[in-house]
Amino acid sequence: MDTDSPLMPPIPAMSNVQLMRYLVFTHHEFTRNIMDEIAELIAQASATVPGLPADFQSFSQLWVKYSKAMRQHLVDEERILFPWIEEASESGKTSEQIAARYSGAVKQMLHEHEHHESDINQIRQMADQLSAEGG
Repeated sequence: MDTDSPLMPPIPAMSNVQLMRYLVFTHHEFTRNIMDEIAELIAQASATVPGLPADFQSFSQLWVKYSKAMRQHLVDEERILFPWIEEASESGKTSEQIAARYSGAVKQMLHEHEHHESDINQIRQMADQLSAEGG
Protein backbone atom coordinates (compact mmCIF):
# COMPACT_ATOMS: atom_id res chain seq x y z
CA MET A 1 0.00 0.00 0.00
CA ASP A 2 1.36 3.41 -0.95
CA THR A 3 1.03 5.45 2.22
CA ASP A 4 2.84 8.39 0.60
CA SER A 5 0.00 8.94 -1.87
CA PRO A 6 -1.28 12.52 -2.10
CA LEU A 7 -4.79 11.08 -1.78
CA MET A 8 -4.09 9.60 1.62
CA PRO A 9 -2.38 11.23 4.59
CA PRO A 10 0.18 9.09 6.39
CA ILE A 11 -1.61 6.51 8.54
CA PRO A 12 -0.30 7.89 11.88
CA ALA A 13 -1.78 11.28 10.93
CA MET A 14 -5.22 9.83 10.20
CA SER A 15 -7.99 9.91 12.75
CA ASN A 16 -10.11 6.79 13.26
CA VAL A 17 -12.87 8.38 11.18
CA GLN A 18 -10.47 9.26 8.34
CA LEU A 19 -9.04 5.73 8.38
CA MET A 20 -12.52 4.17 8.23
CA ARG A 21 -13.51 6.39 5.29
CA TYR A 22 -10.29 5.44 3.54
CA LEU A 23 -11.06 1.74 4.11
CA VAL A 24 -14.57 2.09 2.71
CA PHE A 25 -13.50 4.03 -0.37
CA THR A 26 -10.51 1.81 -1.15
CA HIS A 27 -10.54 -1.65 0.45
CA HIS A 28 -14.31 -2.15 0.49
CA GLU A 29 -14.84 -0.88 -3.05
CA PHE A 30 -11.89 -2.89 -4.34
CA THR A 31 -13.25 -6.01 -2.62
CA ARG A 32 -16.70 -5.53 -4.14
CA ASN A 33 -15.25 -4.90 -7.60
CA ILE A 34 -12.89 -7.88 -7.53
CA MET A 35 -15.68 -10.17 -6.30
CA ASP A 36 -17.79 -9.01 -9.27
CA GLU A 37 -14.91 -9.74 -11.64
CA ILE A 38 -14.37 -13.22 -10.19
CA ALA A 39 -18.09 -14.00 -10.44
CA GLU A 40 -18.03 -12.88 -14.07
CA LEU A 41 -15.02 -15.10 -14.83
CA ILE A 42 -16.75 -18.07 -13.21
CA ALA A 43 -19.89 -17.40 -15.26
CA GLN A 44 -17.87 -17.08 -18.48
CA ALA A 45 -16.02 -20.31 -17.79
CA SER A 46 -19.28 -22.11 -17.06
CA ALA A 47 -20.74 -20.91 -20.34
CA THR A 48 -17.75 -21.29 -22.64
CA VAL A 49 -15.21 -23.85 -21.36
CA PRO A 50 -16.01 -27.40 -22.42
CA GLY A 51 -15.29 -30.28 -20.09
CA LEU A 52 -14.93 -28.41 -16.83
CA PRO A 53 -13.95 -30.65 -13.91
CA ALA A 54 -16.86 -31.97 -11.87
CA ASP A 55 -15.74 -29.91 -8.86
CA PHE A 56 -16.14 -26.64 -10.77
CA GLN A 57 -19.84 -26.48 -9.88
CA SER A 58 -19.01 -26.89 -6.18
CA PHE A 59 -16.36 -24.21 -6.52
CA SER A 60 -18.86 -21.88 -8.17
CA GLN A 61 -21.44 -22.47 -5.44
CA LEU A 62 -18.86 -21.89 -2.72
CA TRP A 63 -17.85 -18.62 -4.38
CA VAL A 64 -21.47 -17.43 -4.50
CA LYS A 65 -21.92 -18.25 -0.81
CA TYR A 66 -18.66 -16.56 0.17
CA SER A 67 -19.31 -13.48 -1.96
CA LYS A 68 -22.79 -13.00 -0.53
CA ALA A 69 -21.53 -13.32 3.06
CA MET A 70 -18.58 -11.01 2.42
CA ARG A 71 -20.80 -8.34 0.88
CA GLN A 72 -23.05 -8.47 3.94
CA HIS A 73 -20.01 -8.27 6.19
CA LEU A 74 -18.80 -5.13 4.40
CA VAL A 75 -22.23 -3.53 4.78
CA ASP A 76 -22.29 -4.47 8.47
CA GLU A 77 -18.88 -2.89 9.00
CA GLU A 78 -20.07 0.28 7.29
CA ARG A 79 -23.39 0.45 9.13
CA ILE A 80 -22.45 -0.92 12.57
CA LEU A 81 -18.72 -1.19 13.28
CA PHE A 82 -17.51 2.05 11.75
CA PRO A 83 -20.28 4.16 13.32
CA TRP A 84 -19.46 2.49 16.66
CA ILE A 85 -15.80 3.47 16.30
CA GLU A 86 -16.77 6.97 15.18
CA GLU A 87 -19.09 7.37 18.15
CA ALA A 88 -16.40 6.10 20.48
CA SER A 89 -13.90 8.54 19.00
CA GLU A 90 -16.10 11.62 19.07
CA SER A 91 -18.64 11.23 21.89
CA GLY A 92 -16.54 11.38 25.00
CA LYS A 93 -18.41 8.30 26.24
CA THR A 94 -16.48 5.34 27.52
CA SER A 95 -16.13 2.35 25.25
CA GLU A 96 -18.20 0.37 27.77
CA GLN A 97 -21.09 2.85 27.47
CA ILE A 98 -21.03 2.59 23.69
CA ALA A 99 -20.41 -1.17 23.64
CA ALA A 100 -23.66 -1.80 25.50
CA ARG A 101 -25.50 -0.92 22.28
CA TYR A 102 -23.21 -2.68 19.82
CA SER A 103 -21.24 -5.39 21.57
CA GLY A 104 -23.07 -8.41 20.13
CA ALA A 105 -22.88 -7.10 16.56
CA VAL A 106 -19.22 -6.17 16.89
CA LYS A 107 -18.36 -9.59 18.32
CA GLN A 108 -20.24 -11.21 15.42
CA MET A 109 -18.23 -9.21 12.88
CA LEU A 110 -14.97 -10.25 14.52
CA HIS A 111 -16.09 -13.88 14.33
CA GLU A 112 -16.99 -13.37 10.66
CA HIS A 113 -13.42 -12.25 9.94
CA GLU A 114 -12.16 -15.62 11.15
CA HIS A 115 -14.89 -17.46 9.22
CA HIS A 116 -14.18 -15.54 5.99
CA GLU A 117 -10.50 -16.45 6.24
CA SER A 118 -11.34 -20.14 6.39
CA ASP A 119 -13.80 -19.76 3.49
CA ILE A 120 -11.27 -18.02 1.27
CA ASN A 121 -8.67 -20.67 2.13
CA GLN A 122 -11.13 -23.36 1.06
CA ILE A 123 -11.82 -21.46 -2.17
CA ARG A 124 -8.07 -21.14 -2.78
CA GLN A 125 -7.54 -24.88 -2.22
CA MET A 126 -10.37 -25.76 -4.59
CA ALA A 127 -9.03 -23.33 -7.22
CA ASP A 128 -5.56 -24.87 -6.91
CA GLN A 129 -7.02 -28.36 -7.27
CA LEU A 130 -9.09 -27.34 -10.30
CA SER A 131 -6.01 -25.75 -11.87
CA ALA A 132 -4.06 -28.96 -11.39
CA GLU A 133 -6.90 -31.01 -12.90
CA GLY A 134 -7.27 -28.64 -15.83
CA GLY A 135 -3.69 -28.99 -16.89
